[in-house]
Amino acid sequence: MIKVIAASSIYILRQGMKRVLAGCNDIELIGEVSLADDILLGHDGHGMTIVLIAHPLQHRERHDFYGRLRRERPDYRIVAFVRSDAGHVLAAIHAGARGILATDCSVGQVPDAVRAVAAGKIYLGEDLSVMIATELEQNAGTHQRQRLTDRELQILRRIAIGRKTSTVAEELGISAKTVSAHKANILEKLALATESELVRYAMENQLFDLFVDHSNRKPAHGVAAAPDIGLRSRVS
Repeated sequence: MIKVIAASSIYILRQGMKRVLAGCNDIELIGEVSLADDILLGHDGHGMTIVLIAHPLQHRERHDFYGRLRRERPDYRIVAFVRSDAGHVLAAIHAGARGILATDCSVGQVPDAVRAVAAGKIYLGEDLSVMIATELEQNAGTHQRQRLTDRELQILRRIAIGRKTSTVAEELGISAKTVSAHKANILEKLALATESELVRYAMENQLFDLFVDHSNRKPAHGVAAAPDIGLRSRVS
């Protein structure tokens, strides 16, 4: 039998948790608390226990409460309700929660989370899993982009809109060999294999801009520079 403590300062939330778990033959609610410190008191001898936390708990709660709970009651495991926000989910995971439920999760996910955590697993609702995966992917893309130099970003934007190596070199006043070297570095840093993958990366990361800055372009010998008609880039 899985032992559960319902924890929240809001009475109706505790009642809701109790009602959801009432029909589960393998889960027993052994107590309910409104103060964080009260979770640490009593209930000895029950062994492994799931603490189902729906915030807020009352004001004696400390910022390191999850850490205290892990240290003082290693037989307790936390399943926490959090807002559907990547920051709140990641904060709860880092604090030590073993199960994470969105505040708008389906009723069936509550016992599923309790059972999974009781079995020693980590539980994250499907919607939250997708959200966290997306957040991590976006952060990875941002991190990779930050590794590119300003010159590499200039070249990436031009290659993405179909500029030839010789044209990029002319626009930036550098040699075609230097452009090719930068292109190889860009592909390596972004873990891309082909130019088409680079174009897709630029589009997915909002780096695709038809109006790249031509202000540095040097006219070919004997050819007058085109007049400036105001189509300057929003990015350099």
